[in-house]
Amino acid sequence: MWRSACAAPTGPKSSGTCASSSPTASSRTPERPRDLKTGELHRIDAADPAAFTAFARLSADNRHPAFASADPGDTNRTTRAYVRDLRTGRTALASPDAQGGPNDQSVSAPVIDRHGRTVAFGSASPDLVPGDTYDTSHVYIRHLK
Repeated sequence: MWRSACAAPTGPKSSGTCASSSPTASSRTPERPRDLKTGELHRIDAADPAAFTAFARLSADNRHPAFASADPGDTNRTTRAYVRDLRTGRTALASPDAQGGPNDQSVSAPVIDRHGRTVAFGSASPDLVPGDTYDTSHVYIRHLK
C-alpha cells in the first residue's frame, strides 16, 4: 500500500498520522510516497530527476500521484501537470495544450480524484482550450483515459 509519508485521512480506518516520528519537508510530500508495509520511500519525477517537482497530491486509491514538474531543457522552467500510475510506472502529461503538446505557461496545484481519472489545475496558459483570449488564470479539469 502506498501512502504519503504524512498522509491526510483517506477513509474510516485512516488516522492521518505520519509514518515517521520526525518528518522532514521532503518526507511530507506525496511525490515521495512511502510503502507503509516496508517503510521504503520512492521518489517520483516527471522527465528529468533534476527538474523542479512539487505540488503533489495522491489519489485516494494510493495509486496515482498528480504533480507539477518542469520539463528538461525548458529555459523558462514552465511547470506542467503530470499523473503517474504507481502500478505500471507510466507518467502522463495531464496539461497538454489544445493540440496535444506541452502547455505554454505554468500550471499550479494539480489535484486528482479518488481513482486517478480526473485532474484539476490552475493556469494562465492561453493554449489549453481553443479560443481562449483571456489574459488571466483559470481552473481546468481534464479527464484522463
